[in-house]
Amino acid sequence: MENQEELQEEEKIKIVRTTSAFDCGGRCPLRFHVEEGKITRIETDDYEVKEKQLRACLRCRALRQHIYNPNRLKYPLKRDGPKGSGKFKRISWDEALTEIAEKLKEVKEKYGNSSIFLAIGGGYLAAFHDGMLAMWRLFTQFGGYSTHYGNISSEGAVYATQSMYKSPFVGHSREDLLNSKLIIMWGWDPARMISGTDTIFNLIKAKEKGIRIVSIDPRYTDSAVILADQWIPIIPGTDVAMMAAMAYVIIKENLHDQEFLDKYTVGFDKYNAYVMGDEDGIPKTPEWAEKITSVPAQIITDLAMEYGTTKPAALMDCQGPARSAVGELYNRAAITLTAMTGNIGVHGGSAAGGLMGIPFGHMFFRAGIPPPRRNPVEEGLKSVRGSMDLNLRLQARCHTNKMFDAILKGKEGGYPFDAKFAWFVSNNFLNQVGNVNKSVQALKKLDYMVISELWLTPTARYADIILPVSSIAERSDLTRPWPSGPYVTIANKAIEPLGECKSDIRIAEELADKLGIEEFVKYPNVDKSLKFMLKMTADTRKEIKNYRKFKEEGIHRI
Repeated sequence: MENQEELQEEEKIKIVRTTSAFDCGGRCPLRFHVEEGKITRIETDDYEVKEKQLRACLRCRALRQHIYNPNRLKYPLKRDGPKGSGKFKRISWDEALTEIAEKLKEVKEKYGNSSIFLAIGGGYLAAFHDGMLAMWRLFTQFGGYSTHYGNISSEGAVYATQSMYKSPFVGHSREDLLNSKLIIMWGWDPARMISGTDTIFNLIKAKEKGIRIVSIDPRYTDSAVILADQWIPIIPGTDVAMMAAMAYVIIKENLHDQEFLDKYTVGFDKYNAYVMGDEDGIPKTPEWAEKITSVPAQIITDLAMEYGTTKPAALMDCQGPARSAVGELYNRAAITLTAMTGNIGVHGGSAAGGLMGIPFGHMFFRAGIPPPRRNPVEEGLKSVRGSMDLNLRLQARCHTNKMFDAILKGKEGGYPFDAKFAWFVSNNFLNQVGNVNKSVQALKKLDYMVISELWLTPTARYADIILPVSSIAERSDLTRPWPSGPYVTIANKAIEPLGECKSDIRIAEELADKLGIEEFVKYPNVDKSLKFMLKMTADTRKEIKNYRKFKEEGIHRI
């Protein structure tokens, strides 16, 4: 009798294989236990594979707290008190979108489209329900908007890789670490930051294989504890000096790969002159670096000799040390060392750059989804270098770190727009950008503010209208790991949206109707759209032939 009751209970539970889309980029396979429309339990990868499982960390295992958080927004809200008071009243979607549409038309007519400011963050980085893309498309077709450029997460690494490689996708798969003979974790703590679901697994395998691992970090990190054969503590912010000293030793001992440098690089002669002291009369010796970094000169010399004579070697830099003034020089110096030693483009090597992404990254061809047209507000401005064109950006945009200053000062302060209406999507910039007091003043100054959010964040407290957005468990989407991993995952819809939550793309579609934008393309059938996207993406078109099987398994290993 007991067994029968247990069987009946098990039959009530539906297992949904899915994933998440957090900013770690891991895309771990998950199994949601759904009972009576509610997620009751979350498990991770249980596939029987010879090599490894892609097991989730606590971030994904605690996803229920993310979905069912007490501060989760479930209904559209309208401010019912002073800005920042957190006092709101519930309204209908029709009321919310009607008011937003009226305000947009009013601001456009009175001040022009440049007064509409879009503040875009990362949010759920998936392929179909992309808030950033949805809003770009909508406001481009509404006549344009002002926005920001850059980010507050990996700006140094992005600038370094784009300026030196002309692409941020410069890394190797984590499995390739097993081909290395030396791994240097420079400011990189994968045990905490994850940086790819299989990263620690492969590093432990590398250690078991006898590959030497060195950690350079001011802190004795978890990664240093469990992985490193040698920990080299360094004064924060002095990494470039140590790298320059290593370059000095490598050049002095004639260990640099001149053939690689001649064939694939430009400008090494200038860096050579700097390191050897030809420019300023100060050779960047290990003794010179010791006074700056606190790392003993002999340790710098020994590591430089080891790195210069061990092939292949992987110098794994990161984003953290670059989060400072001129922090991009850390990533650029790391890239320079990898080029000097010919460790770029070889198995077991590393291109450095801090982003550690492989070319196919998390990208899908967004089949049938037209890319945003050129923003009319930026039309006519000279652009010669695409995404790296700072001239265009400075003419039309502000940097992300300056957005609140731009809202406060506008054109009188030297910025290219006077923001009157702002829409915050997929971000909580109030507690992420420096100088919170200034940020609060800026949000209070806006004539009108909308935010699309899952929770009542500090930024959301200053909105005039809050629109509740569905979570990753309440809609289906495609995603894949950014830094590594030859696999594709599908985030299967596990539960119905809480309350009246909608996805960003649905919000954009319904607002387009209110604004009378008839040409705004809509996608009523999500499954059909995802299937088409897989078909139109080069690697998944070849790999995934059975969409139903892919949905059932939640993952396809390429």
